Amino acid sequence: MRRNPVILQISDLHFGTSVKPFQWGRRSDNTDARMALEEAVLGIDPRPDFLVATGDLANGGRIAELQDAKSYLHGLLDKLWAQGQPTRCIVIPGNHDVWQTTAMCPSGYTGRVDRLREFREVFGSGSFVSKTVPEDQTAYITPYSPSQYYELHGGPGGGPASSADAGGMAEKALQVCEFFPAFQVAFLKLDSNIRLNRWKPAHISRGLVGLTQRHMVNGIIRDYESATENDPAPFADARRVAVVHHHLTRLPNVKLENWMLMDDAGEVARWLARNGIRLVLHGHFHTADLIGLTYWNTELQGSKVNTIVVSAGSATSLDRDDGHNSCHYVHLEHFRTRIWRPFLDNGEYQPLAVAASFEFPHEPDLSFSDATAGAYPIFLEALQTSMAGSEKLADIAHTYEAVESEGYVDADRNYFGCVTLKGTNVTGRPTKEIPFTFTAVGSQYFEEFECRAMGLDDNRPWKVEPAEQRPIQLFPCRVYFPEPLPPGGNFHVRITFKLAKVMFDENDFDMLSLLRFPRGVAFARMCLLSEKHITAPSLLEVRGSKLIESNAPFPRVDKTPEYPGFTNSVTGYEARLNSPAAHSYLIFYRKLEAA
Repeated sequence: MRRNPVILQISDLHFGTSVKPFQWGRRSDNTDARMALEEAVLGIDPRPDFLVATGDLANGGRIAELQDAKSYLHGLLDKLWAQGQPTRCIVIPGNHDVWQTTAMCPSGYTGRVDRLREFREVFGSGSFVSKTVPEDQTAYITPYSPSQYYELHGGPGGGPASSADAGGMAEKALQVCEFFPAFQVAFLKLDSNIRLNRWKPAHISRGLVGLTQRHMVNGIIRDYESATENDPAPFADARRVAVVHHHLTRLPNVKLENWMLMDDAGEVARWLARNGIRLVLHGHFHTADLIGLTYWNTELQGSKVNTIVVSAGSATSLDRDDGHNSCHYVHLEHFRTRIWRPFLDNGEYQPLAVAASFEFPHEPDLSFSDATAGAYPIFLEALQTSMAGSEKLADIAHTYEAVESEGYVDADRNYFGCVTLKGTNVTGRPTKEIPFTFTAVGSQYFEEFECRAMGLDDNRPWKVEPAEQRPIQLFPCRVYFPEPLPPGGNFHVRITFKLAKVMFDENDFDMLSLLRFPRGVAFARMCLLSEKHITAPSLLEVRGSKLIESNAPFPRVDKTPEYPGFTNSVTGYEARLNSPAAHSYLIFYRKLEAA
Protein backbone atom coordinates (compact mmCIF):
# COMPACT_ATOMS: atom_id res chain seq x y z
CA MET A 1 0.00 0.00 0.00
CA ARG A 2 1.70 3.14 -1.25
CA ARG A 3 1.85 6.04 1.21
CA ASN A 4 3.47 9.45 1.47
CA PRO A 5 5.90 9.52 4.41
CA VAL A 6 5.41 11.85 7.36
CA ILE A 7 8.75 12.60 9.01
CA LEU A 8 9.50 14.21 12.37
CA GLN A 9 13.07 15.50 12.62
CA ILE A 10 14.59 16.07 16.04
CA SER A 11 18.23 16.77 16.74
CA ASP A 12 20.84 17.55 19.38
CA LEU A 13 19.03 16.09 22.39
CA HIS A 14 22.27 16.16 24.44
CA PHE A 15 21.31 13.71 27.15
CA GLY A 16 23.82 13.81 30.00
CA THR A 17 25.91 16.39 31.79
CA SER A 18 27.99 19.32 30.59
CA VAL A 19 31.48 18.81 29.19
CA LYS A 20 32.35 22.49 29.51
CA PRO A 21 35.04 23.57 31.99
CA PHE A 22 33.72 24.43 35.47
CA GLN A 23 30.23 23.13 34.53
CA TRP A 24 30.78 19.43 35.13
CA GLY A 25 27.75 17.78 36.67
CA ARG A 26 25.29 20.34 35.25
CA ARG A 27 22.55 18.79 33.11
CA SER A 28 22.92 19.47 29.40
CA ASP A 29 19.34 18.48 28.49
CA ASN A 30 16.09 20.17 29.41
CA THR A 31 13.63 17.86 31.16
CA ASP A 32 10.70 20.22 30.52
CA ALA A 33 11.55 20.35 26.80
CA ARG A 34 11.62 16.54 26.63
CA MET A 35 8.16 16.29 28.18
CA ALA A 36 6.79 19.06 25.95
CA LEU A 37 8.21 17.40 22.84
CA GLU A 38 6.61 14.10 23.75
CA GLU A 39 3.24 15.75 24.33
CA ALA A 40 3.47 17.61 21.02
CA VAL A 41 4.37 14.51 19.00
CA LEU A 42 1.48 12.54 20.44
CA GLY A 43 -0.90 15.35 19.50
CA ILE A 44 0.17 15.80 15.88
CA ASP A 45 -2.10 14.65 13.05
CA PRO A 46 -1.15 12.72 11.06
CA ARG A 47 1.37 11.16 13.38
CA PRO A 48 4.87 10.52 12.08
CA ASP A 49 5.82 7.40 10.18
CA PHE A 50 9.50 8.17 10.77
CA LEU A 51 11.21 9.82 13.73
CA VAL A 52 14.65 10.95 12.55
CA ALA A 53 17.26 12.05 15.11
CA THR A 54 20.16 13.78 13.35
CA GLY A 55 22.92 13.33 15.90
CA ASP A 56 24.18 14.47 19.29
CA LEU A 57 21.80 12.28 21.22
CA ALA A 58 24.35 12.25 24.06
CA ASN A 59 26.43 15.13 25.34
CA GLY A 60 29.64 13.36 26.27
CA GLY A 61 29.25 10.16 24.28
CA ARG A 62 29.04 8.03 27.40
CA ILE A 63 27.18 4.74 27.15
CA ALA A 64 24.84 5.70 29.99
CA GLU A 65 23.90 8.90 28.15
CA LEU A 66 23.28 7.01 24.91
CA GLN A 67 21.14 4.49 26.77
CA ASP A 68 19.09 7.29 28.34
CA ALA A 69 18.51 8.78 24.90
CA LYS A 70 17.46 5.43 23.47
CA SER A 71 15.13 4.83 26.42
CA TYR A 72 13.48 8.20 25.78
CA LEU A 73 13.06 7.47 22.07
CA HIS A 74 11.69 4.00 22.76
CA GLY A 75 9.22 5.47 25.24
CA LEU A 76 8.02 7.88 22.57
CA LEU A 77 7.60 5.04 20.05
CA ASP A 78 5.69 2.99 22.65
CA LYS A 79 3.25 5.82 23.24
CA LEU A 80 2.77 6.39 19.51
CA TRP A 81 1.92 2.72 19.08
CA ALA A 82 -0.50 2.95 22.03
CA GLN A 83 -2.35 5.41 19.78
CA GLY A 84 -2.21 2.94 16.89
CA GLN A 85 0.73 4.52 15.02
CA PRO A 86 3.75 2.28 14.30
CA THR A 87 6.73 4.61 13.85
CA ARG A 88 10.33 3.82 12.92
CA CYS A 89 13.13 5.76 14.56
CA ILE A 90 16.30 6.43 12.55
CA VAL A 91 19.37 7.82 14.32
CA ILE A 92 22.88 8.84 13.25
CA PRO A 93 25.86 9.84 15.41
CA GLY A 94 26.85 13.45 15.96
CA ASN A 95 30.23 14.71 17.13
CA HIS A 96 29.12 14.63 20.80
CA ASP A 97 28.13 10.98 20.39
CA VAL A 98 31.70 10.09 19.39
CA TRP A 99 33.31 12.49 21.86
CA GLN A 100 37.04 11.96 22.22
CA THR A 101 38.60 12.23 25.66
CA THR A 102 42.24 12.64 26.61
CA ALA A 103 44.33 10.65 29.04
CA MET A 104 43.83 13.45 31.57
CA CYS A 105 40.10 12.74 31.82
CA PRO A 106 38.94 10.66 34.80
CA SER A 107 37.69 7.99 32.39
CA GLY A 108 41.00 7.96 30.53
CA TYR A 109 41.56 8.20 26.79
CA THR A 110 38.68 7.21 24.50
CA GLY A 111 39.05 7.67 20.75
CA ARG A 112 36.43 8.29 18.09
CA VAL A 113 36.50 4.70 16.85
CA ASP A 114 35.82 3.39 20.34
CA ARG A 115 32.99 5.86 20.84
CA LEU A 116 31.46 4.92 17.49
CA ARG A 117 31.65 1.26 18.45
CA GLU A 118 29.81 2.09 21.70
CA PHE A 119 27.20 4.02 19.73
CA ARG A 120 26.65 0.95 17.53
CA GLU A 121 26.39 -1.26 20.61
CA VAL A 122 23.53 0.87 21.91
CA PHE A 123 21.73 1.73 18.65
CA GLY A 124 22.73 -1.16 16.39
CA SER A 125 22.10 -0.24 12.76
CA GLY A 126 20.59 3.06 13.88
CA SER A 127 17.00 2.04 13.16
CA PHE A 128 14.32 0.54 15.41
CA VAL A 129 10.60 0.41 16.22
CA SER A 130 8.70 -0.03 19.46
CA LYS A 131 9.06 -3.51 20.87
CA THR A 132 5.34 -3.46 21.64
CA VAL A 133 4.34 -3.32 17.95
CA PRO A 134 3.22 -6.76 16.65
CA GLU A 135 5.35 -8.04 13.80
CA ASP A 136 2.43 -8.05 11.36
CA GLN A 137 2.01 -4.31 11.94
CA THR A 138 5.60 -3.41 11.06
CA ALA A 139 5.75 -4.72 7.49
CA TYR A 140 5.48 -1.38 5.71
CA ILE A 141 7.92 0.38 8.07
CA THR A 142 10.48 -2.43 7.76
CA PRO A 143 13.30 -1.52 5.37
CA TYR A 144 13.92 -3.60 2.26
CA SER A 145 16.81 -6.04 2.73
CA PRO A 146 19.12 -6.74 -0.23
CA SER A 147 20.27 -10.08 1.26
CA GLN A 148 18.73 -12.20 -1.54
CA TYR A 149 20.40 -10.00 -4.14
CA TYR A 150 23.77 -10.47 -2.44
CA GLU A 151 23.25 -14.24 -2.30
CA LEU A 152 22.99 -14.18 -6.11
CA HIS A 153 25.47 -11.41 -6.94
CA GLY A 154 27.55 -10.67 -3.84
CA GLY A 155 30.32 -13.16 -4.49
CA PRO A 156 33.54 -12.84 -6.53
CA GLY A 157 32.93 -11.40 -9.97
CA GLY A 158 29.28 -10.74 -9.19
CA GLY A 159 28.56 -14.42 -8.62
CA PRO A 160 26.77 -16.16 -5.75
CA ALA A 161 27.73 -15.61 -2.10
CA SER A 162 27.08 -17.71 0.96
CA SER A 163 24.07 -16.88 3.10
CA ALA A 164 26.35 -15.73 5.90
CA ASP A 165 28.34 -13.43 3.62
CA ALA A 166 25.18 -12.10 1.98
CA GLY A 167 23.67 -11.40 5.38
CA GLY A 168 26.78 -9.48 6.42
CA MET A 169 26.70 -7.39 3.25
CA ALA A 170 23.00 -6.65 3.71
CA GLU A 171 23.61 -5.61 7.32
CA LYS A 172 26.35 -3.24 6.18
CA ALA A 173 24.07 -1.81 3.48
CA LEU A 174 21.26 -1.22 5.99
CA GLN A 175 23.62 0.75 8.24
CA VAL A 176 24.05 3.17 5.34
CA CYS A 177 20.76 3.09 3.40
CA GLU A 178 17.20 2.18 4.34
CA PHE A 179 14.63 1.86 1.56
CA PHE A 180 10.91 1.63 2.31
CA PRO A 181 9.04 0.55 -0.86
CA ALA A 182 5.57 1.26 0.56
CA PHE A 183 6.54 4.90 1.08
CA GLN A 184 8.83 5.12 -1.95
CA VAL A 185 11.41 6.79 0.27
CA ALA A 186 15.05 5.97 0.99
CA PHE A 187 17.17 7.36 3.83
CA LEU A 188 20.94 7.67 3.33
CA LYS A 189 22.51 7.64 6.80
CA LEU A 190 25.85 9.44 6.60
CA ASP A 191 28.57 9.64 9.23
CA SER A 192 30.08 13.13 9.06
CA ASN A 193 32.42 12.48 12.00
CA ILE A 194 35.15 10.98 9.85
CA ARG A 195 37.59 13.70 10.89
CA LEU A 196 37.60 15.32 14.28
CA ASN A 197 40.08 18.18 14.48
CA ARG A 198 42.58 17.04 17.08
CA TRP A 199 43.58 20.61 17.94
CA LYS A 200 40.05 21.81 18.79
CA PRO A 201 37.39 20.44 21.13
CA ALA A 202 35.13 17.95 19.37
CA HIS A 203 32.01 20.07 19.88
CA ILE A 204 33.29 22.58 17.31
CA SER A 205 34.30 19.92 14.86
CA ARG A 206 33.72 20.71 11.22
CA GLY A 207 33.24 17.09 10.27
CA LEU A 208 33.91 15.20 7.06
CA VAL A 209 32.00 12.61 5.02
CA GLY A 210 35.04 11.68 3.00
CA LEU A 211 35.68 10.16 -0.40
CA THR A 212 35.87 6.60 0.92
CA GLN A 213 32.40 6.78 2.44
CA ARG A 214 30.96 8.39 -0.70
CA HIS A 215 32.36 5.61 -2.90
CA MET A 216 30.97 3.00 -0.53
CA VAL A 217 27.50 4.62 -0.58
CA ASN A 218 27.60 4.84 -4.39
CA GLY A 219 28.14 1.10 -4.56
CA ILE A 220 25.28 0.39 -2.16
CA ILE A 221 22.92 2.64 -4.15
CA ARG A 222 23.83 0.73 -7.32
CA ASP A 223 23.12 -2.53 -5.52
CA TYR A 224 19.69 -1.33 -4.41
CA GLU A 225 18.87 -0.14 -7.92
CA SER A 226 19.91 -3.46 -9.46
CA ALA A 227 18.16 -5.54 -6.82
CA THR A 228 14.80 -3.79 -7.25
CA GLU A 229 14.74 -2.76 -10.91
CA ASN A 230 11.97 -5.27 -11.70
CA ASP A 231 10.04 -4.77 -8.46
CA PRO A 232 6.66 -3.00 -8.35
CA ALA A 233 8.29 -0.19 -6.35
CA PRO A 234 11.92 0.10 -7.51
CA PHE A 235 14.60 2.00 -5.64
CA ALA A 236 15.20 4.15 -8.72
CA ASP A 237 11.81 5.81 -8.15
CA ALA A 238 12.37 6.47 -4.45
CA ARG A 239 12.38 9.95 -2.97
CA ARG A 240 15.80 10.17 -1.36
CA VAL A 241 16.56 11.78 1.99
CA ALA A 242 20.09 12.29 3.29
CA VAL A 243 20.51 12.27 7.07
CA VAL A 244 23.76 13.77 8.37
CA HIS A 245 24.89 15.71 11.43
CA HIS A 246 27.18 18.49 10.22
CA HIS A 247 26.36 21.47 8.03
CA LEU A 248 26.27 21.04 4.27
CA THR A 249 25.96 24.69 3.29
CA ARG A 250 25.60 28.17 4.68
CA LEU A 251 22.07 29.15 5.63
CA PRO A 252 20.34 32.48 5.03
CA ASN A 253 19.44 33.23 8.66
CA VAL A 254 22.37 31.64 10.47
CA LYS A 255 25.64 33.32 11.34
CA LEU A 256 27.69 30.21 10.78
CA GLU A 257 31.36 30.26 11.63
CA ASN A 258 33.70 28.76 9.05
CA TRP A 259 34.57 25.84 11.28
CA MET A 260 30.94 24.70 11.48
CA LEU A 261 30.85 23.60 7.82
CA MET A 262 32.02 20.16 6.80
CA ASP A 263 35.51 20.21 5.33
CA ASP A 264 34.11 18.64 2.14
CA ALA A 265 30.72 20.38 2.21
CA GLY A 266 30.81 21.47 -1.44
CA GLU A 267 31.87 18.06 -2.69
CA VAL A 268 29.20 16.34 -0.60
CA ALA A 269 26.50 18.75 -1.84
CA ARG A 270 27.36 18.03 -5.48
CA TRP A 271 27.56 14.31 -4.79
CA LEU A 272 24.12 14.29 -3.16
CA ALA A 273 22.69 16.20 -6.13
CA ARG A 274 24.14 13.62 -8.52
CA ASN A 275 22.34 10.95 -6.51
CA GLY A 276 19.03 12.80 -6.75
CA ILE A 277 18.76 13.70 -3.06
CA ARG A 278 15.59 15.67 -2.53
CA LEU A 279 15.89 16.45 1.18
CA VAL A 280 18.86 16.83 3.55
CA LEU A 281 18.21 16.73 7.30
CA HIS A 282 21.02 17.78 9.65
CA GLY A 283 21.66 19.29 13.07
CA HIS A 284 24.85 20.48 14.85
CA PHE A 285 24.59 24.27 15.37
CA HIS A 286 21.36 24.34 17.43
CA THR A 287 19.83 26.86 15.02
CA ALA A 288 16.75 26.05 12.94
CA ASP A 289 16.75 27.18 9.33
CA LEU A 290 16.26 25.82 5.83
CA ILE A 291 17.13 26.63 2.25
CA GLY A 292 16.23 25.33 -1.20
CA LEU A 293 19.16 24.69 -3.54
CA THR A 294 19.19 23.98 -7.26
CA TYR A 295 21.98 21.95 -8.84
CA TRP A 296 22.52 21.04 -12.47
CA ASN A 297 23.56 17.44 -12.71
CA THR A 298 26.17 17.47 -15.47
CA GLU A 299 26.37 13.68 -15.36
CA LEU A 300 22.71 13.37 -16.40
CA GLN A 301 22.55 15.69 -19.42
CA GLY A 302 22.49 18.78 -17.24
CA SER A 303 19.24 17.81 -15.51
CA LYS A 304 18.08 20.04 -12.68
CA VAL A 305 18.02 18.74 -9.10
CA ASN A 306 16.18 20.67 -6.39
CA THR A 307 17.39 19.87 -2.88
CA ILE A 308 15.96 21.18 0.40
CA VAL A 309 18.49 21.51 3.23
CA VAL A 310 16.90 21.56 6.69
CA SER A 311 19.02 22.59 9.65
CA ALA A 312 17.52 21.55 12.98
CA GLY A 313 17.65 23.46 16.20
CA SER A 314 18.01 21.52 19.41
CA ALA A 315 14.89 19.67 20.45
CA THR A 316 15.72 19.27 24.15
CA SER A 317 19.13 20.79 24.94
CA LEU A 318 19.65 23.68 27.36
CA ASP A 319 22.15 25.08 24.84
CA ARG A 320 20.04 26.84 22.18
CA ASP A 321 21.97 29.02 19.76
CA ASP A 322 18.79 30.47 18.26
CA GLY A 323 17.10 30.85 21.65
CA HIS A 324 14.50 28.10 21.11
CA ASN A 325 14.02 24.38 21.32
CA SER A 326 12.37 23.22 18.10
CA CYS A 327 11.74 20.33 15.71
CA HIS A 328 10.67 19.90 12.08
CA TYR A 329 7.57 18.12 10.83
CA VAL A 330 7.84 17.10 7.16
CA HIS A 331 5.25 15.91 4.63
CA LEU A 332 7.21 14.43 1.72
CA GLU A 333 4.81 14.44 -1.21
CA HIS A 334 5.35 13.78 -4.89
CA PHE A 335 4.97 17.31 -6.25
CA ARG A 336 5.86 19.27 -3.13
CA THR A 337 7.47 19.10 0.29
CA ARG A 338 5.76 20.79 3.23
CA ILE A 339 7.65 21.60 6.42
CA TRP A 340 6.46 22.97 9.77
CA ARG A 341 8.78 24.22 12.52
CA PRO A 342 7.11 24.39 15.95
CA PHE A 343 9.10 26.14 18.72
CA LEU A 344 8.94 25.49 22.43
CA ASP A 345 6.93 28.46 23.64
CA ASN A 346 5.99 29.02 27.32
CA GLY A 347 6.60 25.39 28.18
CA GLU A 348 4.68 23.94 25.21
CA TYR A 349 5.52 23.23 21.59
CA GLN A 350 3.48 25.38 19.24
CA PRO A 351 0.53 23.76 17.46
CA LEU A 352 1.22 23.28 13.75
CA ALA A 353 -1.55 25.76 12.94
CA VAL A 354 0.56 28.64 14.31
CA ALA A 355 4.05 27.23 13.69
CA ALA A 356 6.27 28.60 10.92
CA SER A 357 5.56 26.65 7.73
CA PHE A 358 7.28 26.30 4.36
CA GLU A 359 6.31 24.75 1.05
CA PHE A 360 8.69 23.71 -1.72
CA PRO A 361 7.14 22.70 -5.07
CA HIS A 362 8.74 19.93 -7.12
CA GLU A 363 8.52 19.40 -10.86
CA PRO A 364 9.53 15.81 -11.53
CA ASP A 365 9.54 16.30 -15.33
CA LEU A 366 7.07 13.58 -16.22
CA SER A 367 8.21 11.63 -19.27
CA PHE A 368 7.39 8.52 -21.25
CA SER A 369 9.28 5.31 -20.65
CA ASP A 370 11.19 3.80 -23.57
CA ALA A 371 8.23 1.50 -24.27
CA THR A 372 5.63 4.29 -24.29
CA ALA A 373 7.61 7.06 -26.02
CA GLY A 374 5.75 8.06 -29.18
CA ALA A 375 3.06 5.42 -28.66
CA TYR A 376 0.54 7.54 -26.76
CA PRO A 377 -0.40 11.09 -27.80
CA ILE A 378 -0.82 12.37 -24.24
CA PHE A 379 -0.03 15.97 -23.29
CA LEU A 380 2.27 15.29 -20.35
CA GLU A 381 2.37 18.85 -19.07
CA ALA A 382 -1.42 18.92 -18.64
CA LEU A 383 -1.33 15.46 -17.03
CA GLN A 384 1.34 16.58 -14.59
CA THR A 385 -0.61 19.74 -13.72
CA SER A 386 -3.70 17.65 -13.02
CA MET A 387 -1.81 15.23 -10.77
CA ALA A 388 -0.08 18.05 -8.88
CA GLY A 389 -3.43 19.73 -8.31
CA SER A 390 -5.04 16.56 -7.01
CA GLU A 391 -2.18 16.03 -4.55
CA LYS A 392 -2.53 19.58 -3.27
CA LEU A 393 -6.14 18.77 -2.35
CA ALA A 394 -5.30 15.38 -0.82
CA ASP A 395 -6.97 13.72 2.16
CA ILE A 396 -4.38 13.38 4.95
CA ALA A 397 -6.88 12.36 7.63
CA HIS A 398 -8.08 8.99 6.36
CA THR A 399 -6.61 5.74 5.14
CA TYR A 400 -8.56 3.82 2.49
CA GLU A 401 -9.52 0.17 2.40
CA ALA A 402 -10.94 0.65 -1.10
CA VAL A 403 -11.11 3.33 -3.79
CA GLU A 404 -13.28 2.37 -6.78
CA SER A 405 -13.66 4.64 -9.81
CA GLU A 406 -16.11 3.80 -12.59
CA GLY A 407 -16.67 6.06 -15.57
CA TYR A 408 -19.35 5.72 -18.24
CA VAL A 409 -19.23 7.59 -21.58
CA ASP A 410 -22.51 7.94 -23.47
CA ALA A 411 -23.04 8.49 -27.20
CA ASP A 412 -22.84 12.29 -26.77
CA ARG A 413 -19.39 12.14 -25.10
CA ASN A 414 -20.82 12.92 -21.63
CA TYR A 415 -18.90 11.36 -18.75
CA PHE A 416 -20.77 9.92 -15.77
CA GLY A 417 -18.44 9.34 -12.82
CA CYS A 418 -19.08 7.06 -9.87
CA VAL A 419 -16.45 6.90 -7.10
CA THR A 420 -16.87 4.63 -4.07
CA LEU A 421 -14.69 5.29 -1.03
CA LYS A 422 -14.27 3.05 2.01
CA GLY A 423 -11.96 4.39 4.68
CA THR A 424 -11.01 5.00 8.30
CA ASN A 425 -10.23 8.09 10.36
CA VAL A 426 -6.58 7.66 11.38
CA THR A 427 -6.27 10.94 13.26
CA GLY A 428 -6.68 11.51 16.97
CA ARG A 429 -9.68 13.81 16.50
CA PRO A 430 -13.14 13.62 14.91
CA THR A 431 -13.20 14.49 11.21
CA LYS A 432 -16.05 16.30 9.52
CA GLU A 433 -15.41 15.92 5.81
CA ILE A 434 -13.64 14.22 2.92
CA PRO A 435 -11.87 16.37 0.33
CA PHE A 436 -12.81 15.23 -3.18
CA THR A 437 -11.70 16.42 -6.61
CA PHE A 438 -12.52 15.67 -10.23
CA THR A 439 -11.31 17.12 -13.49
CA ALA A 440 -13.58 19.86 -14.80
CA VAL A 441 -12.22 21.27 -18.04
CA GLY A 442 -13.14 24.91 -18.55
CA SER A 443 -15.06 27.32 -16.33
CA GLN A 444 -18.21 25.53 -15.22
CA TYR A 445 -20.59 25.91 -12.31
CA PHE A 446 -20.87 23.32 -9.57
CA GLU A 447 -24.59 22.85 -10.18
CA GLU A 448 -23.88 21.63 -13.71
CA PHE A 449 -22.03 18.58 -12.41
CA GLU A 450 -25.01 17.12 -10.52
CA CYS A 451 -22.58 15.99 -7.82
CA ARG A 452 -24.21 13.79 -5.16
CA ALA A 453 -22.99 11.63 -2.28
CA MET A 454 -24.73 8.72 -0.59
CA GLY A 455 -23.65 6.82 2.52
CA LEU A 456 -23.68 3.11 1.66
CA ASP A 457 -24.04 1.86 5.23
CA ASP A 458 -27.39 3.58 5.82
CA ASN A 459 -28.36 4.96 2.36
CA ARG A 460 -28.42 8.50 3.71
CA PRO A 461 -27.49 11.44 1.45
CA TRP A 462 -24.35 13.35 2.41
CA LYS A 463 -23.86 17.05 1.86
CA VAL A 464 -21.49 18.07 -0.97
CA GLU A 465 -20.22 21.63 -1.38
CA PRO A 466 -17.71 23.20 -3.77
CA ALA A 467 -14.44 24.30 -2.20
CA GLU A 468 -13.80 26.70 -5.07
CA GLN A 469 -16.08 28.34 -7.61
CA ARG A 470 -15.45 28.01 -11.36
CA PRO A 471 -11.97 26.50 -11.35
CA ILE A 472 -9.96 26.13 -14.54
CA GLN A 473 -9.21 22.40 -14.44
CA LEU A 474 -9.63 20.61 -11.12
CA PHE A 475 -12.88 21.00 -9.24
CA PRO A 476 -12.41 20.62 -5.47
CA CYS A 477 -15.36 19.65 -3.27
CA ARG A 478 -16.03 18.84 0.35
CA VAL A 479 -18.13 15.79 1.18
CA TYR A 480 -19.48 16.08 4.73
CA PHE A 481 -20.19 13.19 7.09
CA PRO A 482 -23.74 13.27 8.54
CA GLU A 483 -22.06 13.33 11.97
CA PRO A 484 -18.38 13.86 12.86
CA LEU A 485 -16.41 10.65 12.35
CA PRO A 486 -14.61 9.66 15.58
CA PRO A 487 -10.95 8.49 15.64
CA GLY A 488 -10.85 4.95 14.27
CA GLY A 489 -14.33 5.35 12.76
CA ASN A 490 -15.13 3.86 9.36
CA PHE A 491 -17.10 5.24 6.43
CA HIS A 492 -18.42 3.98 3.09
CA VAL A 493 -19.73 6.49 0.56
CA ARG A 494 -20.56 6.71 -3.15
CA ILE A 495 -20.02 9.99 -5.00
CA THR A 496 -21.51 10.57 -8.46
CA PHE A 497 -21.11 13.43 -10.93
CA LYS A 498 -21.58 14.30 -14.60
CA LEU A 499 -19.16 16.10 -16.94
CA ALA A 500 -20.80 17.34 -20.13
CA LYS A 501 -19.15 16.53 -23.48
CA VAL A 502 -15.63 16.16 -22.09
CA MET A 503 -14.49 12.89 -23.69
CA PHE A 504 -12.95 12.94 -27.15
CA ASP A 505 -13.73 10.28 -29.73
CA GLU A 506 -10.02 9.72 -30.34
CA ASN A 507 -6.90 9.45 -28.17
CA ASP A 508 -8.32 10.28 -24.76
CA PHE A 509 -8.10 8.76 -21.30
CA ASP A 510 -9.68 8.47 -17.88
CA MET A 511 -7.43 8.83 -14.83
CA LEU A 512 -7.45 7.66 -11.22
CA SER A 513 -4.94 9.64 -9.17
CA LEU A 514 -4.05 7.97 -5.88
CA LEU A 515 -2.07 11.07 -4.95
CA ARG A 516 -5.36 12.20 -3.44
CA PHE A 517 -5.02 9.47 -0.80
CA PRO A 518 -1.54 9.91 0.75
CA ARG A 519 -2.26 7.78 3.85
CA GLY A 520 -2.64 4.70 1.69
CA VAL A 521 -5.05 2.67 -0.46
CA ALA A 522 -5.28 -1.08 0.10
CA PHE A 523 -7.39 -1.82 -2.98
CA ALA A 524 -8.26 0.19 -6.09
CA ARG A 525 -10.62 -0.58 -8.95
CA MET A 526 -10.74 1.44 -12.15
CA CYS A 527 -13.32 0.82 -14.85
CA LEU A 528 -14.24 2.65 -18.06
CA LEU A 529 -17.50 1.77 -19.79
CA SER A 530 -18.92 3.24 -22.99
CA GLU A 531 -22.07 3.18 -25.05
CA LYS A 532 -19.71 3.20 -28.02
CA HIS A 533 -17.07 0.59 -28.80
CA ILE A 534 -13.73 1.25 -27.07
CA THR A 535 -10.93 0.63 -29.57
CA ALA A 536 -7.37 -0.30 -28.53
CA PRO A 537 -7.60 0.38 -24.79
CA SER A 538 -4.44 0.39 -22.66
CA LEU A 539 -3.80 0.57 -18.94
CA LEU A 540 -0.97 2.97 -18.10
CA GLU A 541 0.72 3.82 -14.81
CA VAL A 542 2.66 6.78 -13.52
CA ARG A 543 5.54 5.59 -11.36
CA GLY A 544 8.01 8.15 -10.12
CA SER A 545 8.32 10.47 -13.10
CA LYS A 546 7.66 7.85 -15.80
CA LEU A 547 4.50 6.99 -17.69
CA ILE A 548 4.67 3.25 -18.36
CA GLU A 549 2.45 0.44 -19.62
CA SER A 550 0.94 -1.50 -16.75
CA ASN A 551 1.38 -5.24 -16.27
CA ALA A 552 -1.81 -5.48 -14.19
CA PRO A 553 -4.68 -7.60 -15.60
CA PHE A 554 -6.99 -5.42 -17.70
CA PRO A 555 -9.90 -7.57 -18.93
CA ARG A 556 -12.92 -6.61 -20.97
CA VAL A 557 -16.12 -6.51 -18.92
CA ASP A 558 -19.83 -6.32 -19.70
CA LYS A 559 -21.85 -4.69 -16.97
CA THR A 560 -24.51 -2.14 -16.13
CA PRO A 561 -23.05 1.24 -15.16
CA GLU A 562 -23.53 2.10 -11.49
CA TYR A 563 -24.33 5.66 -12.61
CA PRO A 564 -26.53 7.05 -14.21
CA GLY A 565 -28.54 3.92 -13.36
CA PHE A 566 -29.21 2.33 -16.74
CA THR A 567 -30.63 -1.16 -16.80
CA ASN A 568 -28.85 -2.29 -19.96
CA SER A 569 -25.37 -3.73 -20.01
CA VAL A 570 -22.50 -2.04 -21.84
CA THR A 571 -18.91 -2.99 -22.61
CA GLY A 572 -15.75 -1.64 -21.05
CA TYR A 573 -12.43 -2.49 -19.41
CA GLU A 574 -11.49 -2.85 -15.77
CA ALA A 575 -8.38 -3.08 -13.58
CA ARG A 576 -8.49 -4.42 -10.02
CA LEU A 577 -5.39 -3.49 -8.05
CA ASN A 578 -4.39 -4.89 -4.68
CA SER A 579 -1.92 -2.64 -2.82
CA PRO A 580 -1.48 -0.38 -5.86
CA ALA A 581 2.14 0.73 -6.17
CA ALA A 582 1.76 3.44 -8.82
CA HIS A 583 0.52 6.85 -7.83
CA SER A 584 -1.76 7.32 -10.86
CA TYR A 585 -3.49 5.01 -13.37
CA LEU A 586 -4.83 5.87 -16.83
CA ILE A 587 -7.20 4.01 -19.13
CA PHE A 588 -6.23 5.25 -22.60
CA TYR A 589 -8.17 4.48 -25.78
CA ARG A 590 -7.54 5.09 -29.48
CA LYS A 591 -11.15 5.57 -30.51
CA LEU A 592 -14.76 5.49 -29.42
CA GLU A 593 -16.67 4.04 -32.37
CA ALA A 594 -20.34 3.36 -32.93
CA ALA A 595 -21.22 -0.10 -31.67
